[in-house]
Amino acid sequence: MRLPAGQQLGGFEILQQIGRGAMGTVYRARQLALEREVALKVLDAHDAEAFTRFREEAIRVGQLSHPNILPVYDFGHEDDLAYIAMALAAGGTLATQIGLPMPVEHIVRLLAPAAQALDYAHGVNVIHRDIKPANLLFDAQGRIYLADFGLALLRDGTTASWGHMLGTPSHMAPEQFRGKAEPASDIYALAVTVFQLLTGRLPYERENPLATALAHLKEDIPSAREFNPDVSPEVARVVRRGMAKNPASRYERAVDLIAALKMAQRAASGEVVPVRAIRAAAAMPDTRSAAAGDAFVESTSLPSAGRAPELGRTLFESKSTLEWARASIVVRGGKVSMRDDVVEVSLPAGSQAQVLLPAGTLQDTWAALEFSVTANSGIFDVLFHEGVTPQSHCLRVDPRQGIVSVGLMRTGDVDDGHWLGARRVVLAPGTDHTVLVVTAGECIDAFLDGEGLLSVQDGTVTQGIARLRMLPAAGSASTLRLKRVAVYRPPE
Repeated sequence: MRLPAGQQLGGFEILQQIGRGAMGTVYRARQLALEREVALKVLDAHDAEAFTRFREEAIRVGQLSHPNILPVYDFGHEDDLAYIAMALAAGGTLATQIGLPMPVEHIVRLLAPAAQALDYAHGVNVIHRDIKPANLLFDAQGRIYLADFGLALLRDGTTASWGHMLGTPSHMAPEQFRGKAEPASDIYALAVTVFQLLTGRLPYERENPLATALAHLKEDIPSAREFNPDVSPEVARVVRRGMAKNPASRYERAVDLIAALKMAQRAASGEVVPVRAIRAAAAMPDTRSAAAGDAFVESTSLPSAGRAPELGRTLFESKSTLEWARASIVVRGGKVSMRDDVVEVSLPAGSQAQVLLPAGTLQDTWAALEFSVTANSGIFDVLFHEGVTPQSHCLRVDPRQGIVSVGLMRTGDVDDGHWLGARRVVLAPGTDHTVLVVTAGECIDAFLDGEGLLSVQDGTVTQGIARLRMLPAAGSASTLRLKRVAVYRPPE
């Protein structure tokens, strides 16, 4: 059923049809009360089951809050028609940009915000199940939005079965054709989208949906280099890993896929990148055949909570031991509490708190910190390779100043740092972030939320111990919220 221009539905006036989604027809419409244009998705409400799913979509997306998820304004039904009013993305879809191969740098810039939105949805137990270029929209300013959650399912945490097979065959992961979906299924679809942007075509172009399904299920994963020789081997390997048949072999998060793409492109362009980081970013994990000398880290960014690196040795993983972390924090002049799986440290001016991580003596290190930014955030210091010389290497996160620094700190001195490198970042109150520091040989690499920040060289990097130190902001009381802390190293 097509609605004519000028017809009113609820408090909206239809202007023109602009597309069809998985759950209904989409119109450009005017919200009369607020005099603004919106996208209005309309469904014939005679089908009770479809109406229920349509309403669930409105509720589900209405509860999501992310700058790169298309916001929902309203939901209602009238005269056997149900509707969802959403923000109008006037810049078209990513599907219109499929054609000539796109440079990796541009793909990374385009998809990084969408990857963050996808990980956010997974974090609140929503799986999209229909990631494809047509569901990645742009506003007039070029901001990308993840849209059309009509096939999304809310994971209940008790089952991996998702009922009937739904999705778009050209982008569906093998397990979806068997009636199952999980966050890794969305990672697969994102990797297919990357393949399209790199080559201008789908990895499996077949004559009908059944043949496409069989290709995703049974055929070898094609290399993007088959269709675009300009794609580097490193980038092609990253895409292949994202499209692994086994969900457990794919990247943990969408941002991990994008970060690996960026690192692979850096390596292909001749930029100096730590060898182990390149190997970890592109390698398809396979514990049956991995050589012991290659086992360092699984990816260039932090694995999801509760899962240690498959190819590394866990020294401390705090998801199950945050209570231990709280008990082990030594506080001078402050207090420590725990609420909703977050350790909160309150520090007056001039005080500090620290925890010695049970890592023993180590040399090559992978230390990670996940934290929430507060309105009066203090400073996090990850001190590593200390105890051997009168100085420590330090990764400092200062949310108040918006600076992440890597350098040398005199032992016992919190103010006298010799910084080898620093980057300004946006750390807004109420946001969560993950900082990662990787050392190998004389190289120190720092990452923020999977994005490479700094890479510095220092010949004094040697073996030592590691600890986390928390400091108040200069001259004021501060609150620090610690969500996760971990240290890894290569197997002995």
